[in-house]
Amino acid sequence: MPDLRERVARELANPAMLARNQLSPSVRKSLVIWADAGGFMPRVVEAPLANYLKRLEPLLQQAQQAFIGEPWYRQLLADADLVRAVLAHQSRTLVVVHPGSACGSADYNLGRNEARAARDAITQLCNDWTGHVIVLDGMLSDELEEYPVFARAITGLLVRAREAGYLAIRHDAEDPMQVDVVGALISEHDVLKQSRMTVTGAWYYPDDTEFGCVNSVIDAINALGGHAEVAEAVCSIAPEIA
Repeated sequence: MPDLRERVARELANPAMLARNQLSPSVRKSLVIWADAGGFMPRVVEAPLANYLKRLEPLLQQAQQAFIGEPWYRQLLADADLVRAVLAHQSRTLVVVHPGSACGSADYNLGRNEARAARDAITQLCNDWTGHVIVLDGMLSDELEEYPVFARAITGLLVRAREAGYLAIRHDAEDPMQVDVVGALISEHDVLKQSRMTVTGAWYYPDDTEFGCVNSVIDAINALGGHAEVAEAVCSIAPEIA
């Protein structure tokens, strides 16, 4: 499997392969193989594919009425669908919502032991993550310096993502601005439109009786046509506490 992935990565990372609008048969075959093989693409493969799709989509819209019945147009449609499917399968993003609220606020609302367990779980998630990263800071992010292990996990997450060539974004987004900010970031970065997003941070209400900031980000992403889900590691308030 590693040899297959390396071969596909080399082929797709060659800019000449994507110079034309229509994918070559070899690239098309490689994309299908990669999708079947599973795993996540390195940035050197993901970025050219996202750029190809960005160039192709307006051309498809412009040519739709005049050429919709032409074989080459149908092939371009199929190529676009294939690239979307591969990017959606391969690309992933971790969104950390208001990490400062997982500090003193969590100690108060959950109790120290449960809050520490939640922070430890989010810390592990951050340390293990490979992919794009968005951190949305809230009004309590200044408390992070009082929780150095948790704070280092957040900064380390961003550093590793940036060094690996993934998006690594940290943005102020106090409640309720996290909804507008995440929407703007998705609009600005095409690769995020095709990415599966895992959302963690504080707060998440599992029964939706209250509208936590994690809930609001998940709903905003899905409303834009994205795919977002809550992480297992998250600061969650149970109904009896709420």
